[in-house]
Amino acid sequence: MDWPIVAIAAGCTVAWFFSFPLTPLLDRVDVGLDALLLATSVVALGYIREFRYRPLEIAWTLHVIGRLICLLDCFTVESSRTSVVIAATAYCSQAIGILAIVWAFRRYQQQRRRQISRLRSIKRRRVQSDRRFAGLVNAVEGIVWEADPQTFRFQFVSRQAERLLGYPVRQWYEEDGFWMNHIHPDDRDRAVGYCVVESKQHRPHQLEYRMVAADNRVVWLRHLVNSVKQQDGSWRLCGVMFVITQTKELEERLRHSATHDALTGLPNRDSLLARLREVHQRDAGAPRYALFFLDVDHFKSINDTMGHYHGDRVLSELARRLNLLVGSNGMVARLGGDEFGVLLDIVRNPEHALDFAECMHKMLREPLETAGRRIEPSVSIGVVLGRSDCSDVQDLLQDADTAMYRAKASQRGTAKLFDMEMRRRLMRQVQLESDLAQGVERGEFLVFFQPIVRLADLRTAGFEALSRWLHPQHGLITAAEFMPVANSSEMGRRLTWSAVEQTLRQATHWTGRFDPPVRLFLNVSERQFSHKDFVHRMETLLHRCGADPRGLVLEITEEITTDNSEAEQKLHGLKSLGFQLALDDFGVGRSSLNRLCKLPIDVIKIDSAFIQSIELSESQVLVRAIEGVGADLGMEVIAEGIETEHQRTRLLDLGVEVGQGYLFGKAVPAQEAELRLTALPVPQL
Repeated sequence: MDWPIVAIAAGCTVAWFFSFPLTPLLDRVDVGLDALLLATSVVALGYIREFRYRPLEIAWTLHVIGRLICLLDCFTVESSRTSVVIAATAYCSQAIGILAIVWAFRRYQQQRRRQISRLRSIKRRRVQSDRRFAGLVNAVEGIVWEADPQTFRFQFVSRQAERLLGYPVRQWYEEDGFWMNHIHPDDRDRAVGYCVVESKQHRPHQLEYRMVAADNRVVWLRHLVNSVKQQDGSWRLCGVMFVITQTKELEERLRHSATHDALTGLPNRDSLLARLREVHQRDAGAPRYALFFLDVDHFKSINDTMGHYHGDRVLSELARRLNLLVGSNGMVARLGGDEFGVLLDIVRNPEHALDFAECMHKMLREPLETAGRRIEPSVSIGVVLGRSDCSDVQDLLQDADTAMYRAKASQRGTAKLFDMEMRRRLMRQVQLESDLAQGVERGEFLVFFQPIVRLADLRTAGFEALSRWLHPQHGLITAAEFMPVANSSEMGRRLTWSAVEQTLRQATHWTGRFDPPVRLFLNVSERQFSHKDFVHRMETLLHRCGADPRGLVLEITEEITTDNSEAEQKLHGLKSLGFQLALDDFGVGRSSLNRLCKLPIDVIKIDSAFIQSIELSESQVLVRAIEGVGADLGMEVIAEGIETEHQRTRLLDLGVEVGQGYLFGKAVPAQEAELRLTALPVPQL
């Protein structure tokens, strides 16, 4: 509204209004003045209409009508009556108009004040809203932004941008292609291409990529983008960039821990199998790789004597050495516990694989020091060569494991190359394990008796009770084959106690039938002996079976007696019950003569290893020494594993009087043992 024009029109109108009562006295007013005032009023009405305030518009219209009447009065015939009517009408209309204008202006001013108050309130709320928005934007741990969807030029960036990425906010606005310029080169094409496609479709989207910060740090971002349509129909991009570097690093650590061992940093079993699959597919026609399965010998004793911390140090050092040896020629993995796997990508032949195994032996046997002690680690290694007929690489790992156990069973610290006979033996072992429980229920486990004789006249001096399994498919199976399988479960303890009870009942059955009484030698396993109530249970079985303990000899190994006060107490407890005690496999363990003197031992059984090498002068010296010590300590000496007549005569020459072995007979059922007792009387020892 042009307020000066309105003021002029209003002034003219007011001046004319106050001059109106004098008009009749001056006869007539100049027609030009009335026309000017009317024109001014009409122009003012046009401006007033722009106020869009109806009361003011009506009031001013009445005023214009009054002015029009005044103008018409100039063209009417003079008549006092007519003039008075016209004058009265004009005066009334103008008076009403002026009053209405005053009232309307007052109402307009009141409304205007309310509008101004409302606008000020809106402005205050907008300022508060802007402050609240700014606070929220700055509180977000991310970069809030707005940009042009065509050029990706930023039109708004929150202050967090400088703190998180190091670039000044001004640079975000002013640099052309700022966002694209600072995306990591490896992610640029993917991120920009995806964002362009989605933005053209005006679809909300998100993506993860890396940006290079001002200090050259690589920062991971999660980018949330949305397209917003403006009132003018144009589009704007807005979104938030969240820094997720720590999350990505955590994900990477989790991925690494899922595929690597935490202690050594080596790949784990799954990683080894994945690499093995790749190599196997590479050599599908003619496999050239080899897989090695390593197990650290006697590692449990390292953990038990030195603690797990030093055991872990040993494993870490072995892992370092293996990595150094293999290098880029394959992969080293920790399979769990004290087991390692080594994949050699290319081998020429089986001899090459075994030569590499020997290289591992030499490197790993190098001494290392921990906890103030010097250790020379050794490993048992199973080796398997790649096979084209292998459908699952897990089978190769299992075959290498089987070969490793074969090496450990034959001689620790050696390597064995897998062959199919090992698998057949393993399958037989698995079958035996599954048949154990049924065998116990069907009573297939029996006690056989191997004769112990006087070497001079071959008369029976006693029997050693040995467990046998009369398997329905495999026939007679020795304890050496089925007990390792049984000991892996609780079934082993059950079988050993069953053998003890059968032996005691057989001893009771033979009591009084032969004179002198038959002596029975009964093996006690380390696992059985370690049970806390072993002595009490033996006493219970004696009473239950009614056996005389004076004719029973319990055979224990040197490992049971090694520096163990609890074991010594148990041995004295057994002696108090009336049992005799024999030290089995003497000469190959760690017992000392001083320790032997302190134990309540009645019989020494010389290990068969010395008998097999009796032709060696060293073995003869040791056998003669053991026999002499036994005689001096009042202990009976028995030689084990006699298989030839020459060995028998040589032992007699060395002073050994009693022995056992296949030369005199294998273990037989109780009925056959009775026939032997009947044919050959038992000598009095």
